[in-house]
Amino acid sequence: MTASAFAASNFSDVPSNHWATSYINKMSEGGLIKGYGNGKYGPEDKLTIGQMAKLICSAKGYAGKSANNTKYWAYGVVDYCINDLQCLPNLGAITPQNYDKNCSRELAFYMLEKGLGAGPDAELTQKPLLTAADIPDFANITSDRISEPSG
Repeated sequence: MTASAFAASNFSDVPSNHWATSYINKMSEGGLIKGYGNGKYGPEDKLTIGQMAKLICSAKGYAGKSANNTKYWAYGVVDYCINDLQCLPNLGAITPQNYDKNCSRELAFYMLEKGLGAGPDAELTQKPLLTAADIPDFANITSDRISEPSG
């Protein structure tokens, strides 16, 4: 692959040859993500459950306002994901201790499938973009890994 085949990055810490550069750019240009500011994105950082909820809410057009008397930044988006979109298994009270945990790949996919309706159990008629054959370790993904996020 030549250098001209790589997309220029919108963020200074995402190399133009990073596998996700074009996806990160599209999400940034579409307003779905903003990065950390100062031109930083953190492509190798872990995604938290609260951040995943924020991505889903942004894609759905929900601002995720905080509830009264709470200072937790993700309260509104996590509450929306739990109660309205039903895309989070019951993980207990909405607190930074619960939702600032790392979001496993399995939980992220489950949240996307339920929250955006793009997977095999979704209400939409479209087919999933990924199949079991596309995921090398699919046989290792179990329902208990979806309900109990790693972190």
